[in-house]
Amino acid sequence: MTTYTMDDATARLPELVAKAAAGEDIVIAQENGDLVRLVPDEQNPTEPGPVTKAEIAWLRANRMTLAEPVDVTALVRDMRDEGH
Repeated sequence: MTTYTMDDATARLPELVAKAAAGEDIVIAQENGDLVRLVPDEQNPTEPGPVTKAEIAWLRANRMTLAEPVDVTALVRDMRDEGH
């Protein structure tokens, strides 16, 4: 964990955000104690990770099937020709 004063953090905020995004524990402190801890947003990773078995199981469990087959080619043609 690296601690920075409020003044230092204000001057170096882009650098500290990049460090926190890379996984470094960053704390911004005032004289009376810790004020803020910068942490990466785990809910919104910058790159998608591998698909997990749980995600595949959810997709399989929630798969929808059509009651009747659909002629997709005809459907697209109808959508295309509606405006003409």
